[in-house]
Amino acid sequence: MRKVKGITIIEFTLMSSFLMMIMLAIASIGYFMFSMQAVSESVRTAARMASVCQLNDSGIKTYVVDNSYISSVTTSKIAIDYLDEASNVLASPNSEDVRFVRARAVDMNYRFVALLSFLGESGVIEMPSFETTIPSESLGLVPNDTDTDC
Repeated sequence: MRKVKGITIIEFTLMSSFLMMIMLAIASIGYFMFSMQAVSESVRTAARMASVCQLNDSGIKTYVVDNSYISSVTTSKIAIDYLDEASNVLASPNSEDVRFVRARAVDMNYRFVALLSFLGESGVIEMPSFETTIPSESLGLVPNDTDTDC
């Protein structure tokens, strides 16, 4: 009986290590899903702000980055396009030609913890592209042609 007495601790150690790895993997995947939702929300906010603020207002991206739930959203990773009625990107938009506003997340990557480093390239995967297109609204102009302060 003495030789069998210590086997319980060994079994517990092996099983608890395995269960802990599974729990950490589940938490990591959960945070990845949270990050995807946060990027989606940031893109939606950028599109909404761009539809009611002045054309090419630099404060839109700053606002989105400052209010994002995750730090990987930066001003360089948010792209805002102004589209005409045929959904073509306008090179030099003006308020008369803009019918839609599109916001996109570009070059977004996610790095998993070391436990899941076998996913992607050493744990780094490219996040799905997030894009939101909505009709333009005031574009920062009110009926008497004064600018709004976004």
